[in-house]
Amino acid sequence: MPGFFDTFDDLKRPTGRTEDDDLLTPQALNKLVEASLKKSMPARFGVRGEISNFSRHRTSGHLYFTLKDANASVDCVMFAQRASTLRFDPNDGQDVVVEGSVGVYVPRGRYQIYVQSMRPIGVGSLEMQKRQIEERLRAEGLFDTERKRSLPRYPKRVALLSSPQAAGFADIMKVWSRTPMIEVDVIDIPVQGNDAAARIVERLHELFSHWNKKKQSTADVIVLARGGGSLEDLWAFNDEQLARTLTRSPVPVVTGIGHEIDVSIADLVADHHAHTPTEAANVVAQGWLNARQTLARIELDIGRSLRVMLGAARGRIARIERHETLRRPEMIFRPLRIRLDELDRHLEQAWADRIERASSRLRDIERSVLWSRARLVPDRRARIDRIDAQLRALDPRGVLRRGYSITRRNDGSIITRTADLQTGQPNDEFLRTQLIDGEVISRLVDTHVNTPLTSTDDSTVDRAVDHKVDHKVDHKVDNTVDTKVDPRADSISETRSDAPEDSPIDPHRQGRLF
Repeated sequence: MPGFFDTFDDLKRPTGRTEDDDLLTPQALNKLVEASLKKSMPARFGVRGEISNFSRHRTSGHLYFTLKDANASVDCVMFAQRASTLRFDPNDGQDVVVEGSVGVYVPRGRYQIYVQSMRPIGVGSLEMQKRQIEERLRAEGLFDTERKRSLPRYPKRVALLSSPQAAGFADIMKVWSRTPMIEVDVIDIPVQGNDAAARIVERLHELFSHWNKKKQSTADVIVLARGGGSLEDLWAFNDEQLARTLTRSPVPVVTGIGHEIDVSIADLVADHHAHTPTEAANVVAQGWLNARQTLARIELDIGRSLRVMLGAARGRIARIERHETLRRPEMIFRPLRIRLDELDRHLEQAWADRIERASSRLRDIERSVLWSRARLVPDRRARIDRIDAQLRALDPRGVLRRGYSITRRNDGSIITRTADLQTGQPNDEFLRTQLIDGEVISRLVDTHVNTPLTSTDDSTVDRAVDHKVDHKVDHKVDNTVDTKVDPRADSISETRSDAPEDSPIDPHRQGRLF
């Protein structure tokens, strides 16, 4: 095996150069050491030691650690591509065997082992990986009994995830052949191999997606089963992703994997862990398998309860038959008859008393009405006469009969003062003077307010109006009205009407006020 100096001789400088030209740089030296190590060491070798200063690069995923024993240590590096094949998580203090090649890290002149594989010592790598997965899932509470669901007592449909070629499949179907009430959906899955866990997870996701589309699960329980085998054979059921997928199942999960001594991670997260596939089948069908015994027990309980109830009923009937009332039923009706007679007498007396009170009250009312009639009728008649006299005195026609008149505007309002009249308008105002037998229509020419005069007779004139008006006779007047001369007035109005009753008034036949 060539040594370092043999390698150095191969790198000698050509003749004719000075001694200084043969000096090495640190980089050249490290490369010479690396080349020498590669030539003197085998391409792959194994080293046993304890891991210390372990670290995983945050971005690249490369593993850096030191492998040591009691007297020495050596640096190691395991690139991410190789580290992804590990079946356990390396940690400080673990005894491991690494296989790889040696090399020199030229920038620092430090030699190290480039690890290609690594396995733990004492405990197999699969067992260690399983323990580490168990620790993580247990810390998350996925093994807690509080989160596990109870199984349906009488499931109608079961989703069986297994392989028809797997050991134990025939045993499961044999058990369920005795329970035709259960419908079985067989979902074929690989039960071992490197990609078995990924395939099982994929089939579970397909099943859950199908149930979500229907918005209900078509199965009451899921059974995951296979026969026994080595740890390597059963390794697919220790997959961490499979365990997490089983915890998200919408229905309870029953596992029956391997033999009684085999406990996989899938068994730990399942709602019920059966030790064998046959036991899993029996657990699911237990309600149906025991239905006959259950019905027989219920039948016995019902019969016992009915006998107790019938015995109690017979005893009650016997006590009722011995009762005095049933032996002498007339004793029940005798007091009722007496009570009925008493009520009948009370009712007759009550009606008689009520009729007597009503008759007495009617007689009193009759006397009161007769007395009121004899007294009130004359009073009402006298009052009516007084009111009639008052109405007659207030009747305007009575005033008109005494020689007075009422003058109104065209709108019907009564004129009481000269201030109510307006003169000098473009259209002189027309007045309607009502007499006892008709109306006189006049046109206002002027107004004049005189000093009030006093009189000794009954009629008093507050103001005298000196007016000059053209007037016309209303067609309602049928006779000639005599002119009354008021000594206090400055003019005399004479009105004459000889026109027919319903003929229009001729303006040329109007009287004239002088």
